[in-house]
Amino acid sequence: MYLSLSNIKKSYSFNEVLTNCSFSVYKGDRVGIVGSNGCGKTTIFKLINGTENPNDGEIFIRKGITIGYLDQIPEYNLTVIEVIKLGLVHIYEMQQRLEALETKLDDDKMLKRYGALQEEFMQIGGYTVESKIKTICMGLGIGDDFLEKDFNLLSGGEKSRVILAQILCKGPDVLLLDEPSNHLDFKTIMWLEKYLEKYEGTVLVISHDRYFLDRVATKIINVERGQAYEYKGNYSYYVEQKEIKNASQEKMYHNQQKKITQLETAAKRLRQWGKQSDNEAMFVRAKAIERRIERMDKVEKVYTPDEMKFNLKSPLKTGRGIVRTTSVTKAFGDRVLLDQAELEIIAPEKTCIIGENGAGKTTLFKMMMGDDADYSGDLVINKSVKFGYLSQEIAYQDRKQTIIKNFKDSVPCTDGQARNTLAKYLFKGDDVFKLVGDLSGGEKSRLELAKLVNGDFNVLLLDEPTNHLDISARETLEENLLNYKGSIISISHDRYFIDKISDYIIELDEKKLTKFFGDFEFYAEEKAKLEVPKEVVSKKKVVKKTEPVKKTLSKFKLEQLETEIHRDEARLEELNQKTFEEEYYLDLVKANDLKTEIDDLSQQLEKKYEILLENSHE
Repeated sequence: MYLSLSNIKKSYSFNEVLTNCSFSVYKGDRVGIVGSNGCGKTTIFKLINGTENPNDGEIFIRKGITIGYLDQIPEYNLTVIEVIKLGLVHIYEMQQRLEALETKLDDDKMLKRYGALQEEFMQIGGYTVESKIKTICMGLGIGDDFLEKDFNLLSGGEKSRVILAQILCKGPDVLLLDEPSNHLDFKTIMWLEKYLEKYEGTVLVISHDRYFLDRVATKIINVERGQAYEYKGNYSYYVEQKEIKNASQEKMYHNQQKKITQLETAAKRLRQWGKQSDNEAMFVRAKAIERRIERMDKVEKVYTPDEMKFNLKSPLKTGRGIVRTTSVTKAFGDRVLLDQAELEIIAPEKTCIIGENGAGKTTLFKMMMGDDADYSGDLVINKSVKFGYLSQEIAYQDRKQTIIKNFKDSVPCTDGQARNTLAKYLFKGDDVFKLVGDLSGGEKSRLELAKLVNGDFNVLLLDEPTNHLDISARETLEENLLNYKGSIISISHDRYFIDKISDYIIELDEKKLTKFFGDFEFYAEEKAKLEVPKEVVSKKKVVKKTEPVKKTLSKFKLEQLETEIHRDEARLEELNQKTFEEEYYLDLVKANDLKTEIDDLSQQLEKKYEILLENSHE
């Protein structure tokens, strides 16, 4: 067992977050932690990491294991690559010690010391550290130019990606990842999934990304009412098992309640008979029945958490054509986002626009709404269209405004009507007097959704609508959107949401808009077919330095490359073992020759790793 929580209690002021929370994690587990927002998932991570202490209970962590946790993003006056390497300081310090010893290998004592240090360096991955950094940075979309950027000038999402790279490069025994797929595009998320599947340590991940949990998790821990409930398997299997468990518990609860009612009726009747006949024995029997009820192991009623409850009203009809673009080109300076892009969306279609971060998806929404008219080509919106827009970035000009005031400014109504409506979005009682500037991401999303649903529109534009929503809220939203009779155009990285809502997918890639008529799996398969190597055609020889052309390897060539890598890795291991043999560490010339061979082979391996990684995305 790597770590365990036993009967943990944790409260903040009068708010009890965890009550008798217990679970165990073993080496190699990949645990998905799920639950509603505010249920205590992040608190569990802070307790494991030692950032916070429990009020009661015991936390066991096996001695010597290392933990990597992304909590708050610190400030660094460093470049991106320097921040990433902070997690590898021990390796680089040891490398410096080795290099210092190389100038002093003039006696047996120094040679043995060098050999011992070299063995330790090999054990901690010193000889492959640079290739590991390159592999992880490439997988997370951190290019060479990005590595030289000032960390403090990055956006919040970019900083999170860099710290994630830092933690993965460090390779702790236990990874604690809190919403790791946030701020990542599809390509990067899928790379991370594959990386975590093969991760040699233990992974605990908090996520609302159901697709991600299905591919990564081998165990699900559901945090509910302060306790933890374990389920073996991925997210989909957890949902099935929880439904079966709840159905069984509900049946047992009703049967027991029926039995308790029968016993209570019998006890009551015996007391009445006792009074009528002045028979003490009747009272004794009644008391015995009541004690029997008290001693029963009570079956709890199945917990039903508060959920959003709303219905999208039937929209006003639109014309058949909603949006049509003809040869649309959009640029910011020299940066072109759309180049002669063509698109047509017809009512009542529901579609999702996907693409890499920064490709121009939100810009396209702004163009549709008329907020950005600086483009060439034709973008025609049907005159009957009234857009209802949900923005990804939610900010309030007056941060001291209350929830109810903010809602009433957008949706004219009485206080009573506002309270009734807001309650459906889980703002109950005094919650409506919270200041909008103090709201969490999830609360902001629910408030904006309340304003959107009660607005006057017939086409929905949703920019990352599931961001900050927990799984329950996402499912409620999806159900409503599925039943909505109007058109929906969304931007999303939530593959589960895309599959459930969209009739088809629109990809914004290489400045073009392309439709894929199918779910996300279909899209991924079609993209794999389309990504063929680009041929370079040259009419005459030109003597100039050019960038190497990346080629997609055939399955046979890929297998050959993997065989070569395994062979070279075995050879590298063999050479590293030789450094401990007297023949080499007692002979300075042989030792230097061996070091050169190790360095050369390590460089060759790095290049092969890069080629393998490039082809793993194909």
